[in-house]
Amino acid sequence: MFNNLVNRQDLDFLVNGLRTGSIWRTLKRLVRGSEAAVKATWEQVAGPPSYVWSIPAVRRRANRLITGDPDLEYPVYVSQTYLAPLQPLHGLSLGCGTGEKELRWASLCRYARLDGYDISAPRIAQARSQARAAGRPEAHFHAADVYRVDWPAAHYDVAFVDQSLHHFTPLEALLLKIRRALKPAGYLVASEFVGPTRFQWADRQLEAINGVLAILPPAYRRRWSNGRIKTRVYRPSRLSMIMGDPSEAVESARIVPLLERHFEIVERKDYGGTIIHPLFNDIAHNFLDDDGHEKDEEARRLLELCFQVEDTLLELGDIQSDFALLVCKPPAP
Repeated sequence: MFNNLVNRQDLDFLVNGLRTGSIWRTLKRLVRGSEAAVKATWEQVAGPPSYVWSIPAVRRRANRLITGDPDLEYPVYVSQTYLAPLQPLHGLSLGCGTGEKELRWASLCRYARLDGYDISAPRIAQARSQARAAGRPEAHFHAADVYRVDWPAAHYDVAFVDQSLHHFTPLEALLLKIRRALKPAGYLVASEFVGPTRFQWADRQLEAINGVLAILPPAYRRRWSNGRIKTRVYRPSRLSMIMGDPSEAVESARIVPLLERHFEIVERKDYGGTIIHPLFNDIAHNFLDDDGHEKDEEARRLLELCFQVEDTLLELGDIQSDFALLVCKPPAP
């Protein structure tokens, strides 16, 4: 109702929140303001293995769709194809979290300096610690609101946004800041969720997700968060999205149109996620052993089945890819 501002699932959210006490923590965060709520959401450093990207086979499939090789990760491909000629690099990374991805980029090319920014002070503290342990003095991490940082014009050779751009708003203002900070020959590299804003999944998408979910054995549908069997994926209400994390997918559907408006997209590789991202949310751990690998042959067969369904529907044009790698550069003057 009200353009899905609220829906029937919010009652379950409310009842569970009252039972566990989480509703009061959520309301306290929101009363403090949107920025404080986002900071609180991202203060946790370590996350459970309950999300789609926790599954190695999912990552290998993404590699194949992006680079053509399941063992070739996109940072290696991008570094070799686009960044190597620009060494030594001045790099910028937004929403860097605990810094693992930035240290990976730093290992692939020679950087004069790589600046990572994140709003979460605990995550930045861990990033700095990891940079020291890795012997990467060129990696500098900053706890800051990127909208309040004044980067020098035409300074950076590359800007990275890895699963972070869909958390920023106002999006267009940030993209203009990035464009100004890049050198004329620089690149913006975005590996991103570009699907529906606030996860407002289309009816056909939900139909496909729930069709696949229904054929998974119950042992693979047990939720990490509460131990219950996941029986259905629903379109979340906009209110529940805001209460959970005000920044989640806040302008995700505008990412590609705005990149097309303000940059030249030199390469785009879609890598799906339209079905498997909502499908595996909170249940991915069921497919993994204690070492983080697919736990057995049955798990591997079920994963392959899920991939085949999504691949087929993408090829038919029945659904659109929710994730994409985009390599962009500032437009010619």
